[in-house]
Amino acid sequence: MKKNSILDYLKNNLESFEEMPFNNVDSLILCQFFYGKMENQINDFIDKKCMIKDLYRAEYFDKMFYDDISDEENKETLILMAANPRFRNIKIKNLVSEYSEKREMQFAAVTYELDENTDYVCFRGTDGTMMGWKEDFNMAFMPETPSQANAVRYLKIFCDNNEGKNFYVGGHSKGGNLAVYGASLCGNKIQQKIIKIFSHDGPGFRDEFFLEEGFVNIKDRICKMVPQTSAVGMLLENQEEYRIVKSSAISIIHQHSAFTWIVKDNDFEYLKERSSGGVYIDNTMHQWLMSATLEEREIFVDTLFKIFTDNGIDSIKDANSIGVKDIALIIGSLDELDEETKKVFFSMIKSLIVIAVRGRTESIQKRVELDKNSLDKVLKDINSGIFNKKK
Repeated sequence: MKKNSILDYLKNNLESFEEMPFNNVDSLILCQFFYGKMENQINDFIDKKCMIKDLYRAEYFDKMFYDDISDEENKETLILMAANPRFRNIKIKNLVSEYSEKREMQFAAVTYELDENTDYVCFRGTDGTMMGWKEDFNMAFMPETPSQANAVRYLKIFCDNNEGKNFYVGGHSKGGNLAVYGASLCGNKIQQKIIKIFSHDGPGFRDEFFLEEGFVNIKDRICKMVPQTSAVGMLLENQEEYRIVKSSAISIIHQHSAFTWIVKDNDFEYLKERSSGGVYIDNTMHQWLMSATLEEREIFVDTLFKIFTDNGIDSIKDANSIGVKDIALIIGSLDELDEETKKVFFSMIKSLIVIAVRGRTESIQKRVELDKNSLDKVLKDINSGIFNKKK
């Protein structure tokens, strides 16, 4: 039986937002659509308020879809949205895109005008640049990343005096983290206008963030969703309540993709609990991070990405093209690290391996005990049936 995806939803749901209210699937579609680099074309429009349908031009495709991350699916998303009366007339405004290697930042935000009374502020997730991924890792030790600060600034600039409109805030992956962070720290006046905050498999935060008064104020309006074997969405601490979406993919990486989330009855298909693999990965990463100081986390992340850049790996596309010779060069470059950095780096790797192996062993032991208990029960039931059988 075919499982419906967000692409199927776009093909089959043509009602306006008045006929069918804005929902969780609409939010994910708008977030996924923003992975297309529309900022490369938006300047073609003098008033900078083009509609989604205006971007459906073949001459734009090469400049919008080039990250080597779901490019074909993102292109199909644009085509279907431009054809769909539910989405095609949505106006695009207040688009901001910034990238800085010096600040270790990859940030983009946009506002979709759903109707005259409602906007949707969307923060882009991590793109195909290695610097974008490094900023994600920096969340493990930095009290505030540049993109998180920009998310707060964006809401204050564009949503403080937005003609009395109410709005949604959302994002996928890192974008979900930015949505929650920005909504938490943008101030009470702006918070009062927020309808709901969507975090589609967005990472969590460090413990102290959940003590912020701003987070407490909007906590009940956060709608967080993760796939059953989520790795990204369960990183760091999670005190937001979340729902588990069924994914058609098996691998952890592919489950993070919005195109694998199963749509059912104009919403997602939800599960009652995460997979055992997802829980294992979550526990492993949590224990690993908690076993290291903030300084050790910083040294590890800086060293890991220095190794990438020193070997010419500046994007996911570069990483995907690594061959055996490249791996040999990368391993060889570790010798160039100073002794203290090398000590911390390998200590962190060793710690991760030990925690992962220990967790797997405990998981196997529990499964064996469970299987043994189940077998004992079956044998007991059989014996009971045999000896208590009426003659």
